[in-house]
Amino acid sequence: MSEIPVGAPACFAAASVFAHDSDVCRECKSYDACAAACVQTLESIRNVINVEDLLRRHQAARKQAVKALQKADQEAAAAAPPGGLPPPPLPVTPVQRKTKITKVEFELSPDQQDLIARLPIKPRELAVRLTKTGDLDKYRADLLAGVNTFDQSGPAFLRVATKLLLSGGFTKSTLREAYERDLEWTTGTAQSHVGIVCALLAAFKFVKQEPEGTFVVAAGV
Repeated sequence: MSEIPVGAPACFAAASVFAHDSDVCRECKSYDACAAACVQTLESIRNVINVEDLLRRHQAARKQAVKALQKADQEAAAAAPPGGLPPPPLPVTPVQRKTKITKVEFELSPDQQDLIARLPIKPRELAVRLTKTGDLDKYRADLLAGVNTFDQSGPAFLRVATKLLLSGGFTKSTLREAYERDLEWTTGTAQSHVGIVCALLAAFKFVKQEPEGTFVVAAGV
């Protein structure tokens, strides 16, 4: 899950609220970060909810925005006096939704609720989301089969962590380095997600930590 920028509105990363063609969204200081976070949210649930049209909407809007910006720059360069003019507002045509959305959500069992309640806030939020979408139950079976549950759907930081697990394991430092390298994150962002992932995977006993500090897939996971 993306870090929430300081001062971001309560609707930040809400895929059902954000719209590239919304004047309100485009004037928000968190517009770019929110757009990226919404795509990440949609990627994380696409295996249980049909959100392909929403993802296409983001892709189409980005392509259209780039083309409009290039055209506006060319026109401004041709017509502007020395010193140039600011580019005009980008025209964005809304993409209409056609797919019927069916919300799928699993209830948390008493044991899951008790386990999740013991986690710190950030790992707890992630655990609730993944449990309700059924991804944590699927993750257990996929680890045994050597499959990366998040290879296609995300979240990206779990995809990276699982790739390392299936390749023999990771330490907190090697996972942080992988986040900085593969996701181009800052050290602070990478380090915070290392804590989230290690707490989540250890709490659900997907991994065990070896004496030298390496996290590996737990036997009989």
